Amino acid sequence: RMYVRMRDYLRNELGVKALLTDENWGTQPAPMQAVRASLFDYVDAHHYVDHPEFPEGGWHLPSTLYNENILGQDGCSMEISWRRVTNKPFAVSEWNFCGPARHRSMSGLYMGTLAALQDWNVLWRFAYSHWFTAYDDNFGSVGYFDAVNDPTALMAERLFVPLFLRGDL
Repeated sequence: RMYVRMRDYLRNELGVKALLTDENWGTQPAPMQAVRASLFDYVDAHHYVDHPEFPEGGWHLPSTLYNENILGQDGCSMEISWRRVTNKPFAVSEWNFCGPARHRSMSGLYMGTLAALQDWNVLWRFAYSHWFTAYDDNFGSVGYFDAVNDPTALMAERLFVPLFLRGDL
């Protein structure tokens, strides 16, 4: 009901013509498919492999990650693909194989191939850089998300872009 009220206000009161969606994060139980199909203009999802966890809370050290090799998991972590809805555009507005996990080098081939095979509409990495200071000569260390100072993530960019955008698959 909340989404319908917000959507109707945006469309009818403000005249918004942009495509609207919701519910793009977290676990997505099967009943959400009916909601996505009936209410949203497109389906949006987030997908992270080795998202950091902070055992003492907050976003401060210590942190842990599992160094997951998604190719060894049941379904190859493709639950993101099961969020699609027939005849709706599909976007992955945030994705990353977070640093410094050791299997992140496969991220570009994996995501680019999956997106190309399934004809996704949008694939955006989170994030290139959180801070303008990352562009200085002193790049700093590899973090959880930013690609700007992570050679592995930058290499993955060069793999997923042609697979997805140009259809090199």
